[in-house]
Amino acid sequence: MRKTEITFLSNYSWNAPNVLELLCETASFLDDEIRYFSKPVSIFKNKEKNNSPLTNIECNKLYNISVKFSKIPLIRLLQDYIIEKQIFKINPKIKKRILFFNNLDSLKNQSEKMKEYFDKLVFLCEDYSEINDRLISNCKIADCILVIPKTMLSILKKVYPEKRIVLWPQPTSCQNIEILKQENKNLLDKLLENIPEPRIIYSGYGLNRLNREVYMKCASHFKNYSFLSFGDKTTDSRNNMYIIPPVSKPEMLYIISKCQIGFMPYDISDPHNKHCVPLKLFDYFSAGIPVVSSNLININHMNDIIYLCGTCEEFICAIDSSLKESRVSSNRQRRKQIYKYHNTKERSNDLKLLIDQLLDSH
Repeated sequence: MRKTEITFLSNYSWNAPNVLELLCETASFLDDEIRYFSKPVSIFKNKEKNNSPLTNIECNKLYNISVKFSKIPLIRLLQDYIIEKQIFKINPKIKKRILFFNNLDSLKNQSEKMKEYFDKLVFLCEDYSEINDRLISNCKIADCILVIPKTMLSILKKVYPEKRIVLWPQPTSCQNIEILKQENKNLLDKLLENIPEPRIIYSGYGLNRLNREVYMKCASHFKNYSFLSFGDKTTDSRNNMYIIPPVSKPEMLYIISKCQIGFMPYDISDPHNKHCVPLKLFDYFSAGIPVVSSNLININHMNDIIYLCGTCEEFICAIDSSLKESRVSSNRQRRKQIYKYHNTKERSNDLKLLIDQLLDSH
């Protein structure tokens, strides 16, 4: 049986996980050698622990000297050597190697070495992007491009007709509220005691991506409703707007299960927001609760189970309507089914099939 090494090279880390981390979680259900490298950090910085929840992968922090000094030829050569020693480790038991990456901004010098070491390179296009230098440099090196936003599929196919481009479902984690200890749930319940129902949650950190006018007007209109979001390490409440400290993924899902509406009033004047496929949408779906959202292009095919809005008035009406949705509505079950479909474990066989197809075409 062929032994495959699957490497994930991320521009994030498990302390702030994103789509590539979820793809790594998907691969963790396969019987292969899985390696993960978080975004490069300076060897002079404090070496924080890697908090990956996955126990069956080789999880590494990627160290460099400093991006600031990479323009100095000697430093760049030394830095390249340090990076190469970490990533390119020959294991004689491995027959095939494949790399998944989401951005090579600080690792462009290693691109040729990557082509030599790995049999296939897969670029994860997880967000909308213009065809800029950054996107081009990532696509150019890739043998295959995995695309999350459907609107990027046709764009990339026009630019790269010769490449294999695959639309991939936005993954959701297998971490769920069942793994929480009762004492953790009790602490969260105590926190929520001071936040009256109905609770309308935006499960993001800060409101920077939102249409603040919509958010504030809705909060002002529904004075007896609680609007939740996440911020720094202290709990903060202003009138009926509550900002609570960061929590783990299972804790986030537990809090969502205690809310009545998932809220996503994104500022769609920003193309990045307009084309996004929010991870938080599927977090809301995990509890089956109604979702009130801006009209995002890549989720409007689900308009029968999402309340999509444009104006402040539409958001206010949608919040009203969604609170009237029956707790035994078939829509709640449909949302949970969609969440399950996107689950990392559910999609692991699809990932294995894709990997086998790519390596067989080598």
